[in-house]
Amino acid sequence: MRPKNKYEGKVWDMVNRKGLMPFHNGYPDIIVEIEEYHIVACIEVKASEKDELSRGQREMMKLFHKYGFECYRWMPSSGLIPLFPEDNNVLPQLLKDEQSFSISRLAESPLLDWIDNPVI
Repeated sequence: MRPKNKYEGKVWDMVNRKGLMPFHNGYPDIIVEIEEYHIVACIEVKASEKDELSRGQREMMKLFHKYGFECYRWMPSSGLIPLFPEDNNVLPQLLKDEQSFSISRLAESPLLDWIDNPVI
């Protein structure tokens, strides 16, 4: 979905003209870095079993999964559910014993420094 903000729309159009696929909607509620395992996980939080992922959320999770991110849906009734169960999903294993492992939010992690100053 094209952004409503005038300047974001201009950038969107510029990227689109080059044949690239821009994304604006559907970002996960929580992104977690599991530094010890060099993994990033995305979690979409839903209040109930009836709440489905939107089309934008499904597309975004597929994109993140394509690049190696673990992707989950979390609900109070069932907890963390892998969206791609065929993968070796590390996060549920780590959350079984929350005492022995602390999860850092992306905003508090070294990954954010890399995003701001990539070493490429």
